[in-house]
Amino acid sequence: MSQKFSIYFAGDLFNHKDLIGNLLLSEAIEKNSAGRFVCVVPQHLEQSTDRSIDIRNSDLSEVVKADLILVNFDGTELDSGTVIEFLFAKALDIPAVILRSDFRSAGDQERGDPWNLMCSGYPRTRTIKINSMAWYQEAWGKAEELRLFWNVSMINCQN
Repeated sequence: MSQKFSIYFAGDLFNHKDLIGNLLLSEAIEKNSAGRFVCVVPQHLEQSTDRSIDIRNSDLSEVVKADLILVNFDGTELDSGTVIEFLFAKALDIPAVILRSDFRSAGDQERGDPWNLMCSGYPRTRTIKINSMAWYQEAWGKAEELRLFWNVSMINCQN
């Protein structure tokens, strides 16, 4: 059996979109890697009644144990907790993948990453930038084509 690697998810988890997005992405990673990558999603660990310091300590403990950290850098302002988890991982030389699906520009770099320059240029870090709106519209357009094809096919079958 091949070695398993843990991926710590760093990112917002304060609303339905964040929670569902984290869950869907973690499940896709685990499925497409045939279980080789095991995702640690903080929303599975935390309780809304936990003391703040306990949540912080638990999350940072998971960062320390991770083989890789996946960092969600969406938004015009990065989540401060996400930045701390990222920098904590970098101080420990844990490899990182920064995911940005937000098509808006932000930060203080004229050329380069669309976030604060203090979060850029770290070793063993890769960035994936996706224009989520363009990606969504392309998928929606294909789905619309399939719906039209289905409707025409159903009409032809009835005749």
